[in-house]
Amino acid sequence: SGQDVLDALPDPLILIDRRRRIISANTAAGELFDMDRTAQRLAARLREHELMMGYIAAQPFVRAMDPARCEQSVQELVGLTPEYLGVGTRDLRGNSVCSYRRNVPGAQQMMGYAWFTRSLKSSGFLASDAFMVPLARRWATMLTLPVRDQDDRQVGVVVLPIDLLRLAPPRGEDSFDRSVDN
Repeated sequence: SGQDVLDALPDPLILIDRRRRIISANTAAGELFDMDRTAQRLAARLREHELMMGYIAAQPFVRAMDPARCEQSVQELVGLTPEYLGVGTRDLRGNSVCSYRRNVPGAQQMMGYAWFTRSLKSSGFLASDAFMVPLARRWATMLTLPVRDQDDRQVGVVVLPIDLLRLAPPRGEDSFDRSVDN
């Protein structure tokens, strides 16, 4: 009978709820995809920085930790790639060996930074937790890579601050929070 057919149809509220759940699941899946894509892009950028810092750490005058003879190719790199302006090398006591910035923190101040002392104990590339760079008053992650001498002993570290605002994707592009945009 006609009533049996009507009774067999789902309640309109159930249909609306199912549609809302499907839309919500699709939105969540899209956000997860965006986050995954962003994570992949950030991992690739960190790998690029690790490779470039490895190049710097392998330079002869950097390996020699000779403050009087900063490697020319590193200076040229800084000139070509502004994001490397903050790159520098430090010895195991925190002394600045080679830096392209003025007013760099002293050894005592460096030894007070947890990210720096961790880098001295590390055998490889590290990215610190968020760190407020005192002079710049900007949040950064401090990337570090050991510098080894010709006998493969760690003699210092290459340090590269990465401004977290520059590392973050622009609004609307791989953004984690799309609720503001929609």
